[in-house]
Amino acid sequence: MLARDVPPLPAGGCAAALCGASSSSLGIMMARIMIRRSKAAGDKKALEYILKDLLVFQKTFLNLMDEDQAAYERVMDALGKKKNSIKPDSDYDGSLNEAFIISLKPPMALIETSIRMLRLFELLAAKIHEPLKADLTVAVESACACFKGSLMIAGENLKKIRNPETVASLIKQLDQYESEVESIKHKLNQYKLEDNI
Repeated sequence: MLARDVPPLPAGGCAAALCGASSSSLGIMMARIMIRRSKAAGDKKALEYILKDLLVFQKTFLNLMDEDQAAYERVMDALGKKKNSIKPDSDYDGSLNEAFIISLKPPMALIETSIRMLRLFELLAAKIHEPLKADLTVAVESACACFKGSLMIAGENLKKIRNPETVASLIKQLDQYESEVESIKHKLNQYKLEDNI
């Protein structure tokens, strides 16, 4: 998908989702290794639940690549109609505004899924074997890249929405998400994965 040289080209949300999918793939690998090495039945069961969630997240990220592309194409279509129209701008403002609102759904879903995955990585960090710490660090950084990229995309799309109440509500929600990720990263630092998390 990233190698396409003709439309539709992947947008930034696709790249963010790809970071999330890569992160979940590393998490899946680590969980499977830890399950094989686990001796306590309780630990093994907990790791199996984590693995199950990570497999779901991987599919979610891959699906969101397609959803983001479709939303991006809808915005481009609405912009094209507005540009080529001889009618007053107000005739197309409603459909363009709606396209930008719909375009927020994939990055918001990416943000929420990356946070849920970071919470799982926090659980893995408590049980991680020393040789897997570097892999967990890369998985965490990739999940954070997905989060940050999606946060930027959502922020840019919010600037184009003309409903002040919707915008204010979503800005508040994004601020809460950002605080939550900072809190998770702080907790992960306690496990001394790497200094740069």
